[in-house]
Amino acid sequence: MNFFSKIKFEEYKKNSNLIFYEVDIKNKDLVANIIKKAKVQLNDIWKDFNEINTSIKLSINLILNSRDPDKISNFENILAKIDDIDTFLIKKFDLNKTEYEIIYNTDPNKLIKQFSIYGFKIVNNESGWIIQ
Repeated sequence: MNFFSKIKFEEYKKNSNLIFYEVDIKNKDLVANIIKKAKVQLNDIWKDFNEINTSIKLSINLILNSRDPDKISNFENILAKIDDIDTFLIKKFDLNKTEYEIIYNTDPNKLIKQFSIYGFKIVNNESGWIIQ
């Protein structure tokens, strides 16, 4: 029996192949064992996809409009909710903008996607990473 999986999680792609010899599908214990091994392999692939190297800390500077205090408050609440964010601080602020430095340990694209889940769109322009 050949168990082939072609898996795609976002941009992550993985093919895997499990081969079982002398399979009797009438043997319930053997079939249960095959299912268990396939499940373990799929779980391992899922873990590889979600693996976070916590020893590497990255930073990103995000700029937010200072004229909307509710948005600032909401943004800081979201910063506290995202597990991949280690710490954050306000680097600079003035009447027009607040600049945050965020220390995180995940892929930058994944972090940006996490912000989008909470309704914060991040764009990169000539003045830096801007939260819209």
